Amino acid sequence: YGLTSKDRSRLVADFRRNCACIESATSASLHTILAMDLLCIPPTLRGGVIECGTFKGASAASLSLICQIVGRRLTVCDSFEGLPDEGEQLHVATYFGHYGYYKQGMFCGRLDEVRQNISKYGRLDVCDFVPGVFATSLASVRGPFVLDFLDVDLVDSARDCLRHVWPALVDGGVIYTDDASDL
Repeated sequence: YGLTSKDRSRLVADFRRNCACIESATSASLHTILAMDLLCIPPTLRGGVIECGTFKGASAASLSLICQIVGRRLTVCDSFEGLPDEGEQLHVATYFGHYGYYKQGMFCGRLDEVRQNISKYGRLDVCDFVPGVFATSLASVRGPFVLDFLDVDLVDSARDCLRHVWPALVDGGVIYTDDASDL
């Protein structure tokens, strides 16, 4: 894709800025790994990028910067209302220091807030938004996708995402999940 060392350094600085300026449950290091993989996918491989679970939009802002460079669309999927009620399921998420129970509405980033963050720190023009609960909203999403990034926090949500996005993943595409940190 013709990125110079200076271009790559600027992107990493942008990822750090995004994680510092937008409340995030992911790290700039993860954004860099996603970017590296996306930059390794040849332009001849057709497909977009999908993110399921966006919180306030930090990772979507970073992914949108890469999508603009590689000429791909980014589909951002979320309820934009936070987590649903899950009952009494214990979560241990060491990355962000959580030990306890998730509550309904946690990790809420409203659609207008996410759009604003991506507009300020990313590339809104390469993004499409799919609001709603994954079990139903993802039924309308069509691939193909070369990279799927899942950060959905709940087992049922992860199942719903895999059920819908796995079949749309191209041969040679990759799926990442940030949910392995929740032991």
